[in-house]
Amino acid sequence: MPLEELIPQLEFAQNAALLLGAGISYDWGIPIGYRLPMNFGKHNPKLLHKHHLYDLWETANTRAAEERYTKALVNAFRSSEVLQSALLQWMNKQPAMLGYNPEIKSKQPDDHLIFDIAWLKGIFNHLITTNWDFILESYLYYIYWEAYANPFMPTHLQLNNGVEIEIDYALLFFNDLLNETETEDELMSTPRWDIIARDVDLPRQKAELHPLWKIHGSPFFLACPLCSGVNRWKLEIDKLDIGDPCPSHPDHTLGPEIVFWDEQIDHAPRQVWEALQAELSKTDIVVVCGFSGSGGDEYIRSVLESHPNTWLVNPDIGAWNPKSINYIKGTGTDLAKALSPLL
Repeated sequence: MPLEELIPQLEFAQNAALLLGAGISYDWGIPIGYRLPMNFGKHNPKLLHKHHLYDLWETANTRAAEERYTKALVNAFRSSEVLQSALLQWMNKQPAMLGYNPEIKSKQPDDHLIFDIAWLKGIFNHLITTNWDFILESYLYYIYWEAYANPFMPTHLQLNNGVEIEIDYALLFFNDLLNETETEDELMSTPRWDIIARDVDLPRQKAELHPLWKIHGSPFFLACPLCSGVNRWKLEIDKLDIGDPCPSHPDHTLGPEIVFWDEQIDHAPRQVWEALQAELSKTDIVVVCGFSGSGGDEYIRSVLESHPNTWLVNPDIGAWNPKSINYIKGTGTDLAKALSPLL
């Protein structure tokens, strides 16, 4: 099935969702599946010895053995602040995980930027990612940085191929009065997007907000039980660490905010998954890309296979049932190119 058949579906859709998996970030150099925890072990042998994980890592020469090592690493992570801090700091220092870099933009693919713009411009009502990396968010920061430079004016962006895209101010911001006594000339521009990763984020949902459902969390965020939204504390930027008192809620300590390999979301932020399922049930089309649906992600695949109009864009069909979805052989770059004319 060619990608051209998907585009009319999106043009007429009233409520579309886009789910992005690890495959869309592979070209950035981010390992897929168990390669990430295996690489962490390679760079931290002393820490693995300390937590009695080294032998499992050293002998992990099959997928089953990698899975055993990864599960042991996850179990040790839960109870060791030292391991939590080391793993998160190691991931924070991986350049590809950080995403957009204005100094080398021309060398970085535009796929994530195009997905962001398609979402901000309403082609997709929901943007969902299982990825830990910060690529989607880094491009969002880039878009808003450009928007803040010319308040109340359309934002102009240029893709690597020279194509210029305009985003209207009203699609990026809504205006709040600074307080009830202010005049309409004294407004605060509030971004129309926020992150939903934990149950504490759910009350922040508003009709005028674009939700970025980051359902497996991120190694870049630290949060106490009361922290919510995109303004979470960041490990490197805010110079905070796991176990530190929360700057906003000093009676609570900061902890990691990630859901691990094969750790199903209904075993962790259950309310987030239930809320997302409710939203997906209202959509008239779901587009999935870079997501094999195998292993611990089966619970997501099973929900999407039951949706009446799910489209999968992947190099191969993976674990998906071809009778339950519309399959298109392609990559994240192919999907991004197909979406570009709609922007």
